[in-house]
Parts: sequence; structure tokens; C-alpha cells
Amino acid sequence: MCIIDYFNAKPHCTVQELCDFLQISDMECAFALNPLVSATVLKLSGAMEPSSIVSLGACDSLVGDVINVMPLELHSFAHRTAVKTHEQRTFQRAAKANPQRMESQVVHTLKQSGSKTAEELMSFLTSAMHPLTVSRGELKRVLEKLIERGLLVRDDSQRKFVYSP
Repeated sequence: MCIIDYFNAKPHCTVQELCDFLQISDMECAFALNPLVSATVLKLSGAMEPSSIVSLGACDSLVGDVINVMPLELHSFAHRTAVKTHEQRTFQRAAKANPQRMESQVVHTLKQSGSKTAEELMSFLTSAMHPLTVSRGELKRVLEKLIERGLLVRDDSQRKFVYSP
């Protein structure tokens, strides 16, 4: 449902009425309304609150009866895709910018705790390196490098990794 279509039936409404009609959350509604308010397609009385009044803006006389705006579903999808792509690029850049960080985190953890399984290391690294993501493949490569350098030893009986000074 296009937001503007709602105003064919009603000249103005509250933000909450519009959210209820479109069956979306307040945050999604605010995200969809902001560009329309900025472009003066819609007018908002006061701050973005559930009780604020939304009506057609100054450009309603310029466009006539038909206003062609992107439907809410497509707009939300486009935003989520852009945010996801941006986050993925951020994660990749950060991991490439400081490749030794994961190695130092593993060594530091094993120095403190004595020994850990790969799963325990994975959960620790995920929380320690937030908001970066850690894949199993990256962890495996880091562990193999550290074993080659003699900093870690693999304890096959318990399937744990131990720091070896």
C-alpha cells in the first residue's frame, strides 16, 4: 500500500492512524515518512510522534491528482538492502584492516583460560570483536597459523587448543 494512497480517502490523519492502516511499526512508518516530509510531499505538525498530524504538503497543488511515490514495501526493502550491504562492507574492511586482531584475541584468551575448544573460541571471539563477524573458516586459518608459529598446541584427546609459550 502506498502511503499517499491513504490521503485519497482522508485529507489528514495522525501518525498512529497511518501506522495502523498500513500495519507497520512506528519506526518503519517514521522511516518511510521522513523522505516524504523532507520533499514537502507530506506535512507533519510538530515532531515525529504517534499523535502528530500528517497531511498533504505544499507540493499537492503542483502535482495535481496523481502523486507517484515509491510504495512503502519497496522503500523498506531498498533501505534494508542498502543497510545490509553497507554493514557487510564495513565488516570486510575492518577484518582486512587489522588481521592480527583475531590472532591476538585467541592468544590472549588461551593465556588466561588455559585451554578452549574451537566452539568456545568462536563464541568468545564473536562477543569480543563485536560488531565484526567471525567465520569458522577465518578462525580455522588463524588457529593453523598460530600452530605453525608454535604459539598454540592442539590437544587431540580433548579437542582443545592450548597456549604454548
